[in-house]
Amino acid sequence: MQQNPHLSLNASLMLVFIAFVLGQIVVAPFAIGIPDNSATYEVILAAATMLVMAAVIGWTYRSEFADNWPRVMGLRRPSLTKTDVVWISLLYLGLLLLFYVVWPLSAEDAGWVRDVAIQVPLPIILLCIVIIAPLGEELIFRQCLWQGIKQRFGSPWLATSITAMLWALLHAQYSPQGWLFIFLAGLLLGWVRYRSGSLWAPVMLHTFHNLLTLMLAYHGIGPYYLAIAIP
Repeated sequence: MQQNPHLSLNASLMLVFIAFVLGQIVVAPFAIGIPDNSATYEVILAAATMLVMAAVIGWTYRSEFADNWPRVMGLRRPSLTKTDVVWISLLYLGLLLLFYVVWPLSAEDAGWVRDVAIQVPLPIILLCIVIIAPLGEELIFRQCLWQGIKQRFGSPWLATSITAMLWALLHAQYSPQGWLFIFLAGLLLGWVRYRSGSLWAPVMLHTFHNLLTLMLAYHGIGPYYLAIAIP
């Protein structure tokens, strides 16, 4: 067991890279022959990749930190004051008002979610987008990378900013407006991670948003018929 309470930045980056490569290797054979317009298979394969990555990261933490791995991974009860909860709620509502009402997201950004809502069966959506995606992405960005950057530079704010930027740049399918939404949402999730001391808090917020967006989609509510989800 190493002396540091978390993986180093270099180790975190290497772990995410190896997990991604292994995820692609495992999933690639199942992607052969799948039509380009098959939203159902795209969602399933993306979720399968995320599960492989989460399993690799979880196994690495457990091997490296032995019995202490749940604490190191942030798998603890969130520690939030009532004031924290109020601020999180206000900031989240502010994001919704800005991008849903004041400056509505474009049809281009809503297109992928619209295809998912129309084509993908509801049980698959709930499993892959509402459960697996938030857990996997928060494990990668708000735990593995966030902790590595924070440990290297000693600043949770720098870690929050960098991981939010990386998360936004990852979503090349969106317009600049969509990237801005993802970036701001990443800042909020990183701040929630810092204030709560737990990975579960950003996972729950991420899950709630995806669920809320899909509910709005099915009821035809949101800019250009459908609002964007945090994918």
